[in-house]
Amino acid sequence: MDAMTNKRLRLTLKTVRAFIFLGAFAALAAAAVFMTVILIAKYQGAPSVQVPQSTILYASDGSKLGETNYGEKRYWVPLKDMNPTIAKATVAIEDQNFYDHHGFDYKRMAGAALADLKAFAKVQGA
Repeated sequence: MDAMTNKRLRLTLKTVRAFIFLGAFAALAAAAVFMTVILIAKYQGAPSVQVPQSTILYASDGSKLGETNYGEKRYWVPLKDMNPTIAKATVAIEDQNFYDHHGFDYKRMAGAALADLKAFAKVQGA
């Protein structure tokens, strides 16, 4: 091997080592960001489901005296008392890919983030 080939080989090895090091560093940084997001989501827990709902007032004998509401009549209904097609309809309207991802629709989240950035406000959720 002549000196020029030897020098070129050393330069190539240095470049390959640099790319491996930078790739490993980028993967480590991405893993740290991903784990941070997951841990924050687990720490914060599920969002509050408080919605304005109607209050029914009963007399001491159990008869209904009246009710109050805040512009909308809403009542809690147990899931077992609902028609099963309500859940299917909700999934069909809200998230067509619900059964294809594991709780995080990254494509939809990226689209919502882009829309929020374009509007400089929170206009979409994901």
